[in-house]
Amino acid sequence: MKLLRHPDAWNRGAIGLSVDEARDGLLFCMDKEAPWPVEMIGVNFPIDAYWLSESGMVIEHAELFPGMPAYWPEQHGRYVLELPMLEIPRYHIGDIVEMPET
Repeated sequence: MKLLRHPDAWNRGAIGLSVDEARDGLLFCMDKEAPWPVEMIGVNFPIDAYWLSESGMVIEHAELFPGMPAYWPEQHGRYVLELPMLEIPRYHIGDIVEMPET
């Protein structure tokens, strides 16, 4: 899992990456809990986006596709995890994601 800790890295996110480059996931480590939006401009593959609490619990999930407008979650998350979309999502609401040291 690639950790993105700074605003410049948050802005780049998955833009221009291939599915293989994003396979292990991008974990956006935000500075506070908020309803962090996800933009799909420049992302070339569908993603599963997960908003996580401070403890790593999945509090919201969205399936996002290239060309979609920004998605604004209803929940306030501390982390956002983006993974290339699979037929069956890896996580569901209430699951705990094993978090790397942030």
